[in-house]
Amino acid sequence: MRGRNAVSLAVNPCKMCMPMGSSTAMYGIRGCMTILHGSQGCSTYIRRHMATHYNEPVDIGSSSLTEHGTVMGGEGNLVKGLDNMIRLYGPEAVAVATTCLAETIGEDVPRILRDYASERPGLGVTLIPISSSGYSGTHFEGYFKALRSVVEAVAMDGAPNGRINVVVGPASPADVRFLKSLMKQMGVDAILLPDISDNLDAGHEDEYDRLPRKGTSIDDVKKMAGSSKTIEISTFVPEELSPAAYLKERYGVPFVRLNLPAGLRDADALVSELEGCGGRMTEEIAGQRSRLLDAMVDSHKHNADGRAAVFGEPDFVYAVVRLMTENGITPAISATGSRSKAFTRTVSAEIEGVGSMKAGTKPLVFDDADFLAIEEAIADAGVDVMVGSSDGRRIEDRHGIPLVRAAFPIHDRIGGQRVRMLGYDGCLSLLDRITNSLIAKVETTFRKDLYRRYYQWEDGPASGPDMALGAVGAPDEACRDGNTCVSSGPPSSSAPAGACLKKSLVAAASKSGMLIDTHFGHADDLYIYEVWPGGMRFKEHRSVGSGDGSCCGMGRERLPPGRIAALVRAVEDCDAVLAMRMGESPTMKLGAMGIRCITASGRIEDEVRKMSKEMEDHR
Repeated sequence: MRGRNAVSLAVNPCKMCMPMGSSTAMYGIRGCMTILHGSQGCSTYIRRHMATHYNEPVDIGSSSLTEHGTVMGGEGNLVKGLDNMIRLYGPEAVAVATTCLAETIGEDVPRILRDYASERPGLGVTLIPISSSGYSGTHFEGYFKALRSVVEAVAMDGAPNGRINVVVGPASPADVRFLKSLMKQMGVDAILLPDISDNLDAGHEDEYDRLPRKGTSIDDVKKMAGSSKTIEISTFVPEELSPAAYLKERYGVPFVRLNLPAGLRDADALVSELEGCGGRMTEEIAGQRSRLLDAMVDSHKHNADGRAAVFGEPDFVYAVVRLMTENGITPAISATGSRSKAFTRTVSAEIEGVGSMKAGTKPLVFDDADFLAIEEAIADAGVDVMVGSSDGRRIEDRHGIPLVRAAFPIHDRIGGQRVRMLGYDGCLSLLDRITNSLIAKVETTFRKDLYRRYYQWEDGPASGPDMALGAVGAPDEACRDGNTCVSSGPPSSSAPAGACLKKSLVAAASKSGMLIDTHFGHADDLYIYEVWPGGMRFKEHRSVGSGDGSCCGMGRERLPPGRIAALVRAVEDCDAVLAMRMGESPTMKLGAMGIRCITASGRIEDEVRKMSKEMEDHR
């Protein structure tokens, strides 16, 4: 990444593991329980994520593999877990999803389940093996892996039944409920897989029932082989994980694939497809579409200058990007944690038109992303709003960019299970949230933006009066606390009365005085800059003396005695140090003194200017 050493790792992945997706999907099967074959911590982690997002109790079993099971095999643990779950819960189906540990030691779960069923005649429980190692994909792939495993494991009934299948990927319970309502309104008899609407957004009951009593029944799954058509609502489901592709290949059921209906075009496409399956347009649905069009007209003047970052599952990101391009918002950053070249091609093609019509940096699209890369891209792209999960909240806090929470998981707000984005009404709801975030950002920053445009200091005052940004005619109100003043100019006799500035000193290790090109421990010269909110200037050059320039392997410094101490003394009055690299010893010493240690490369002034902007954005 920019300003950092290249590393082969994800610092903060924009994804969750496959078993998370598999466990969520199986909550859409009536009477089904899930056992994770692996260590106990896996099920605890997943229960916590699901319970805090959906605000529902979540039961997931575990085979609780320990060191012994890891070495000798975990079949015994899994068999005991199955016995206990069937005895305690009485499920209609049990899904056994593998974890990293079970896959790594080579557990043959399909064989174990076959033996288990054959040794227990009349078991009466459908056993579903799901291969879902965490390192094989994300929760998006895990979700579809579970659905594919369901249709593969269930004994199908291929007799024609005149129904259609609707397979939907990750969506909120509220949006799944909408799909059921839409098909009912249009008079379409459909089998929905999976149906998480009531199990993960249940009403209050006096007594807790541990078994999911609603959702898609195993009997309905059996009939999917006899349906006349499958509508698979997913853009980027891999072919080998697609339930629709399996039903087509094995039973000849034709299928069509649609995008998540989160914009006008894609909502129209779903309604049109249902009409083709015998459904009828109703006055209520037409009214919803009309209201969405009216909302698009109303909000366009606010959206036209907006630049957004979207992150999450690939289907979610693409759907939101299409909603934005319909409404004049530039998707400046589009990122998913899944590995999908089709995602980068398809999303890039969608935003190419709107991106080329607007000024600013070229829109970025990348897969296999982590939040470190997303944050760096956002900082450079002039983003006004983010749309994604609550995992972006730290970027929101650091950069002051509003986050519209619309994807799984949402941990820092209530109601994640009720978030709507599908269909005309859902699209309108999400569009209003995005537009209102853009309006709020403009309302809270326009004074500062105008001041920066007309009275910005950097190397000196711009043309125009010296003034601090505050209440008109009240310069003293520009000071927000005892040390910070929102004036961008350097201290001078021309500063307005009552103005004060919070200044920082930054030291840069450099051979040339222009680039950050030196290891801190080998620096002979340090260049000191004064930095304040919205401004900067060079202060002085400090010479530390000659270093021997030698290193031993693995980045360990071999420096003359007292060298580190001299460097630390040279920067002891500074608030931050910029260097190409820095060893552990000076990093610890400076950190103990409250001095930030920043590894970077490139022009000194560029890095210092970024610090100035950060100070301005956070004051």
